[in-house]
Amino acid sequence: MDALITIDSELVELARAAVGRGARSEAEQIADWARLGLALEASLSPASQARLLCAPLVDMLPYLQQASTPEASARVAAELAATPLPRYSEDPSVEGGVIEHRPDGTSVAGRLRGRTFVPAATIGGR
Repeated sequence: MDALITIDSELVELARAAVGRGARSEAEQIADWARLGLALEASLSPASQARLLCAPLVDMLPYLQQASTPEASARVAAELAATPLPRYSEDPSVEGGVIEHRPDGTSVAGRLRGRTFVPAATIGGR
């Protein structure tokens, strides 16, 4: 059954550009991306999911598009490791918790709310 939902305009524009390369509609393109995302999510650890979800969508697309071979996956991992973005890992002391490792060397515990990291102090601490 079809349903009406609100989609981020950035995602709609990316779908519009992708449709120009194939025979799908924008809605079909986004539905295909959702199916692929479900499969990818099942194969990633929560920390890996956090890293991908907190990064700007357009910044991640080139990495994800190239990660289809072991060599490409290693190259993507090295490029991501070299970027000055925060890194995320699971917080073993809190169910569903995430630790943000900042480029300045500090670490902050918290959770993901949607695509946004929220420090624990902001949500009541521990």
